[in-house]
Amino acid sequence: MRQSLSKNELSLVFPEFKNSALLQEISEYAFIKRYPAGSQLADDTNEEASLSLSLCLSGIIKVQRKLPNKKYLFLYNVTKAEWCNVSFLNSVSKKNHNILATADTEVSILHVPNHVAERLMLKFPEWRNYFFQSISKMYENLLELIDKQSVGSLEDKIKHYLEYQKNSLKTAYLNISHQSLANELNVARESVSRKLKQLEACGYLRLSRSKIILE
Repeated sequence: MRQSLSKNELSLVFPEFKNSALLQEISEYAFIKRYPAGSQLADDTNEEASLSLSLCLSGIIKVQRKLPNKKYLFLYNVTKAEWCNVSFLNSVSKKNHNILATADTEVSILHVPNHVAERLMLKFPEWRNYFFQSISKMYENLLELIDKQSVGSLEDKIKHYLEYQKNSLKTAYLNISHQSLANELNVARESVSRKLKQLEACGYLRLSRSKIILE
């Protein structure tokens, strides 16, 4: 039997949903699925994701772009109470944009079947507003990323990434190695390590084994 959330549980995770009838329909038709870290959440093998809207209940989803050189560029995170829109965008455009959504930690997803989500769009303004605001936030993140990638120095790129992770994860203790950071930024590890040591020397951060602590 598929697990769902009660109206009260939904209102705690999504306080913007105040309409009792909306909460009732989500509670009745949506279902929860848990994914271990490393799971692909927006590919053709994930039937739930391709046939539903995916709302994050817990955990961290990392969204990346696969580049022509086969490396991956970090775009943004999806965290609690946010919409993971990658599978939806691929479905609407009918093409693969080489955008990956990966469970960075264990993740719980609330899947709202597409036909239910479409009906809710017509009936409830707050449901529509939730998705419009999600799309707006996504584009803000992408535009900021483009600004840093196109004109920013390596220091700017590293700081932007680390500050984004700090705000997104709500912690200054970031579990990331030099190599992982280099991969996320699509730059050489040696350059990242050198710049991190400079940032540590000026008091911006502290380095530990596979961990970066922002001061």
